[in-house]
Amino acid sequence: MEIRGIGFVGSHTDAHEEMRAFLRDVLGLRPVTVDGVGATLFEAGNGGVFAVAQPYEDGAAERT
Repeated sequence: MEIRGIGFVGSHTDAHEEMRAFLRDVLGLRPVTVDGVGATLFEAGNGGVFAVAQPYEDGAAERT
């Protein structure tokens, strides 16, 4: 599978480890490190980034 045309996608999930494993092992995306970013970032080709973060904390604004 080749992912093309993604600029940025972000996900907040309770299944953080499972989502990371899916992106890495199934889709073949490569994790990248950016200082000061709490999410796990994956290089999605053509400069695109897929971010996987923990769920919003209590009291934080939730987005759908």
